[in-house]
Amino acid sequence: VGLSKGTGRITVQNQKGVSTDIYVTVTDTVKKLSTPTLSFGTIEETELKAILKAKGVLSVYAGKTFQLTVETDPWYYPMNEEGMYVEWTSSAPEYATVDENGNVTTLKEGLVVIRGNLMRSNGSRVAISSVTLNIQEEFLVSNFTLTDYNGVGWNEIIKDENGNDIKALVLPTDMNIMYIGEEAFKNNTNVEYIVIPETVVQIQIDAFENCTSLKKVYFISTQAEEIATSKLTLIHDQAFRACTSLERVDLSNVKKITVARQTFMGCTSLKEVVKMTAIGTMHSEAFRGCTSLKEADITGMHMSGSNVFYGCTGLETIKTAKFSEIGEGMFTGCTSLVNVTINTPNVGANAFRNCSNLASVTFASPAGEALKFDIGAGAFSGCRKLASVNFGDEIVQSIGENAFANTAISSFTIPAGIENLGASVLNGSKVTQIVIGDSFDIDGVELS
Repeated sequence: VGLSKGTGRITVQNQKGVSTDIYVTVTDTVKKLSTPTLSFGTIEETELKAILKAKGVLSVYAGKTFQLTVETDPWYYPMNEEGMYVEWTSSAPEYATVDENGNVTTLKEGLVVIRGNLMRSNGSRVAISSVTLNIQEEFLVSNFTLTDYNGVGWNEIIKDENGNDIKALVLPTDMNIMYIGEEAFKNNTNVEYIVIPETVVQIQIDAFENCTSLKKVYFISTQAEEIATSKLTLIHDQAFRACTSLERVDLSNVKKITVARQTFMGCTSLKEVVKMTAIGTMHSEAFRGCTSLKEADITGMHMSGSNVFYGCTGLETIKTAKFSEIGEGMFTGCTSLVNVTINTPNVGANAFRNCSNLASVTFASPAGEALKFDIGAGAFSGCRKLASVNFGDEIVQSIGENAFANTAISSFTIPAGIENLGASVLNGSKVTQIVIGDSFDIDGVELS
């Protein structure tokens, strides 16, 4: 604080004992401050991948939010004096917006000028600064592959399947996107609805993994077309794993695809896969832990890995057909299954293990067919409420060991024509009666 006119010496010393002298002159005259120069602080520039002073023309990605800070020269200009404020404007709010605090949100490709005006309370302008933002394309495409997305999460307002308006990310049809690349959207938090174009052939590993805001996935359109024209053939490993808000996957416009390992694993909100019959192959754990899924229609699925629907505790209905494959552990722990009809000949090992509310199972050939059923080891073990197994007049070739162990079955009919009967088929069950038909040939049965 200057107390009187004159020159004084101030000595400054650091922690290491090094000192320096500063000479300060105090006058008795008042000098008017010159008009300051206004500038902005630093932001991240896209093309150079560097932190640069926000001036001139800078490239930035769409879908980014950052704050522009204001600096004056001289640095001591009293910007914070009463009534002084910064007025922010955007030359093209459709490309980027800026709020009263200098927070900029880039929306889509284009050029936009962001200005900051230092204003007095009477509305007069003290100084001005500006920066031109060259906002880059939100979709990065290389060699027909969408490799990255930088955007706000939507680009069109469209109607969903129920006619409601939604803000959806509609992938462009004019960029020849054939592949949605590995980790292209991984960990994205702003895309809720996405429409994937006809041109996409594959969705690659981890493409949408952990997109925790994603709710619905459509192909070509939110509405079913008369003829399915999507070129999609493969959804790769973990492509949608842990998308915990995903409710609906609509395959209406898809022909026949393969769903790879753990594709939808951990999508705990997934209630519906529209036209699941379009999935011809389901690899291991494809839908494991989808606890909200109500129905599994595998009438179009001919190849299966293990544990495909493992732990889908909300699953109430399954549909099968002649060529469906019920793989090993496919429905293990699906505790909402109560009544199941099986129309496919092969039931894999542990396929329905620990379905704790399963009460009845019926084996039935499709109309006009005469299937020969094979029931794998432990297929229904641990289904503690299972009391009814109806083979009817069906041909059962084999029943694996422990197939009906630890169930509530009290009466069990050994089907005629059986060729292989495993050990401990009814171990731990409540069986008190075993019925052997008149045509049962013990000599023709291989016992374990």
